[in-house]
Amino acid sequence: MKKHIYLIPLIVGVLFSVLGVKTIIKAFDSRDWLNCEGTITHSEIITKTSRSNSGTTSTRYSPKIQYEYVVEENTYSSSNISFGGRNAGRDYVQQTVDYYHVGLIVEVYFNPENPTESALEPGVTSGTYMPLAMGLIFMGVGMFYYKTTNKSANQLIDPTWTTPDFEGKV
Repeated sequence: MKKHIYLIPLIVGVLFSVLGVKTIIKAFDSRDWLNCEGTITHSEIITKTSRSNSGTTSTRYSPKIQYEYVVEENTYSSSNISFGGRNAGRDYVQQTVDYYHVGLIVEVYFNPENPTESALEPGVTSGTYMPLAMGLIFMGVGMFYYKTTNKSANQLIDPTWTTPDFEGKV
């Protein structure tokens, strides 16, 4: 099993890459979505603190913005601001929460084929590419492990294959 350890980052990389491509496509599509008026119903900062094995702590902040909108007499609720992560420094997240304060009337962009899909900020942001970038990194790590744990790709096809001996032969 140790010889096949490269499969773990490779599979994780493929999954992240697929998610990343879907996110990018959805972000590009959202630029053509219809829009309607909505209202911010909830706005807060989510704080997550984690501790590493060495004892150091790190804190991540993300905005939790909830809004409602009506499409064809149906009320929908969502928390999607944009297609891409919003984890950032506390000041940036605080600005987002302050901007999207409870009661604010906003423009909501929704998928006309599936109105449950929506965003306050349609289109592509730098965060949109993050899952794809992470996927490619994981796949690269997997390929590196593969190259370092397997002598030759030819051995996968024919386990009896060995490197030819060319000592002094021309």
